[in-house]
Amino acid sequence: MIGFQIDNETKHYGVHNEHIVQGFRDWLKARFGTVEAVNAAYLLYHWSSSVSSFDELPDPIGTVHGGYACAFEEYRRELAAEFLQWQVKIVSEYKREDQFITHNFDYEWKSFVGPNQQGGQSAGLQPDLNDYEAAKCRMPRGIPFHTVRSRCTFLYLPGGLQGSYLTAHSR
Repeated sequence: MIGFQIDNETKHYGVHNEHIVQGFRDWLKARFGTVEAVNAAYLLYHWSSSVSSFDELPDPIGTVHGGYACAFEEYRRELAAEFLQWQVKIVSEYKREDQFITHNFDYEWKSFVGPNQQGGQSAGLQPDLNDYEAAKCRMPRGIPFHTVRSRCTFLYLPGGLQGSYLTAHSR
């Protein structure tokens, strides 16, 4: 085995529950320090939305405050990247020095043809993942997974980890 693939096409997939919302509140507290700073940064005093404690911060889904909603998206993108970094840390404990770690990024696809027609291209980014932080999980950097995929055999390891190795055949 020459390397490992962590997870597959990871992004936040719209994750939303009470733990995510509480994590978002904690993230805002760490970032701003005071609830007054959050009120000011996201203009929560408009439409009587200002709060007096972090626990009163509203669920960001469906908010009328665009900046607050964007901050929630940023938080979820960072969570997805942290998830990948956590996997890298685990794999790094067991991999040899000569083995690589990669990830199969799921880039956004855009259609450039008419309605109800197949076709399109990768837009080269994933809006539901912090690409910059997630890219730190790959080594060697800059080698797209799909360029070697046709020459790889995949091993599925316990815990959802995938290992891959190049086979002897060539194209």
